[in-house]
Amino acid sequence: MVSLKSILLAGDPASAGTAARPERAPVITCEAPVYDFGSIENETTLRHAFVIKNTGNGPLEIQQVIVCCGASAELDHYTVLPGSETMLTIRMSLRGRTGKQTKRFYVRTNDPRNPMFAVGFDGVVISKVDVEPSGAMLTPAGEYSVAQQDIAITCQPNIILHVTNVTSTLPHVAATYDGCTGTVHRLRIRTVPPLPTGLTRGVVRVMTDHAEFNVLEIPVVVKVSRGIAAVPDEIVLPLERGISKRVSRFMVVRSLDQVPFRILDIVKPVEGMEIVCSQMTDGGYKIEVRNLLPDESMNGKCLILKTDNARWQEVVVPIRVIRVTTKS
Repeated sequence: MVSLKSILLAGDPASAGTAARPERAPVITCEAPVYDFGSIENETTLRHAFVIKNTGNGPLEIQQVIVCCGASAELDHYTVLPGSETMLTIRMSLRGRTGKQTKRFYVRTNDPRNPMFAVGFDGVVISKVDVEPSGAMLTPAGEYSVAQQDIAITCQPNIILHVTNVTSTLPHVAATYDGCTGTVHRLRIRTVPPLPTGLTRGVVRVMTDHAEFNVLEIPVVVKVSRGIAAVPDEIVLPLERGISKRVSRFMVVRSLDQVPFRILDIVKPVEGMEIVCSQMTDGGYKIEVRNLLPDESMNGKCLILKTDNARWQEVVVPIRVIRVTTKS
């Protein structure tokens, strides 16, 4: 922050030397801010310690460490004196992840030039059996509509299994096995009308003859909108290679049957997400979701709005991450 005194001195040529002197300020640095873990199976938990240094001339205050879902952070010291350092240890579970991973975590400090310092993990996660997508979010247009989701189960070449049965815990959801091509097994999950309105959750279970992967569970969410709805009905985040930029999204939540309601709480899927909620004159709500970091781990997560309506107690807004290719 520039003081009033320094502004006044800046206009005085006789005081130019005094005004040019820098204020005492911390500078956050890390010699290796990105840890490349190479290739590793998704049944492990990554653990790495980042050395955070203060190369400035003022105390560095670490106010917050923002990590993604499935990760945790430990910090030796929250105050780092000039010339000193602290250890930031981050653990991240790889369960459920597959493919190339580019994960960034943010250290919020009082460094005036770099208040959000990024560290992270790069590497490739190998899954013996990969389910893509990991869950099914079915949003039919009405009680008598059909929505479906195709699922691919991909096995590593050394994993040989055969699907013996497929079941669903929801009576209005059916799952069929569409066969195998090479190492990829294909499954189709669809709704079976008539459907209950609102939100229902269940599981599709895929039984196999493999001892280690004898049962694969695929979570299923069915949302039949009527009553209270969000527009748009999903949060879409663009993922550009090599770009980590936080974005904001807007939505409007209204009662389709004109029944008054109040939003009591908003459950965020990850820490660091900021919500601004304001009621409109027609009784609906305008919601701004801030500080969203497009990341593959966000795909399939949901923002949950809790209301005081006895029939529509939850409005679920899924998050979908899409890859964007830019011209070089």
